[in-house]
Amino acid sequence: TPPTPNDFYIEESHFDGMYYIGIGDTCMPSLMSSRMGLKFGELYQFAGSNNFDMMVPPIAVYYEFTDEQVIYEVGLPVETPLDMDDPQINFRVVEECDVVIAHFYGSYDSLHIAHSRVDEWFLNNNKEKGEIVWEEYLSDPMNDKDTANWYTKLYYPVK
Repeated sequence: TPPTPNDFYIEESHFDGMYYIGIGDTCMPSLMSSRMGLKFGELYQFAGSNNFDMMVPPIAVYYEFTDEQVIYEVGLPVETPLDMDDPQINFRVVEECDVVIAHFYGSYDSLHIAHSRVDEWFLNNNKEKGEIVWEEYLSDPMNDKDTANWYTKLYYPVK
């Protein structure tokens, strides 16, 4: 059966690590959606013009998220370490770690629901979150306009 809007489930897992290229940004939460779209556009343009062998899907890594400010980076996973010589593009490594993954179906505007549930999971299970959180976007809104079908994985490293 197809997922219902705001469907999700949480699992514990092990993450093998990844490399990615990214563009960072800081903005107010109300501007994040439009800014993120622009940053992804810049990143895809850079990747395309440099013939990167990209893995899919794209990600967003969050370093800080408050009511006043979001510090984040949009990213594209890549197969191997890269020597970057571009002041706008960062090469990053996410190390191997244990994670909690929330599998979420629904609009990006509703992702806060899943993030809140993961926060509850950490409290209820007496676990501590790592330094970053990342979202992996497994659906392409350009190809599927029905937000109920949009599938996002939220990764929370466990200390």
